[in-house]
Amino acid sequence: MSEKIAIGPGRPFVKEIALPSGADEHDLRAAMVANGKELVAYSPVKLEKETMPSPVVNPPTPAEIKTNEELYLTGLRMEQFHSPTGDPNAYWQEALRRDPQTFG
Repeated sequence: MSEKIAIGPGRPFVKEIALPSGADEHDLRAAMVANGKELVAYSPVKLEKETMPSPVVNPPTPAEIKTNEELYLTGLRMEQFHSPTGDPNAYWQEALRRDPQTFG
């Protein structure tokens, strides 16, 4: 189906079209063309069912982490992503407690 219309900022185009029984909306494509050039087009995307991602696993407690580098990186990640479940300072303080000469 093709239709010639005049549109503008004060004259938007809206049209509802009833699909025939059994028609798949994903086979449809709507486009606006001016002077032989396509300005905009739309075709519904068919979404596939996907499984939910696994929930975020909280990091081990500071005492359970083996190295100061892991403590630092864990705290950094928690700070960068604004972790609601933990305090990055606890990881950095544990690194300071273990090696005050390097981190102090």
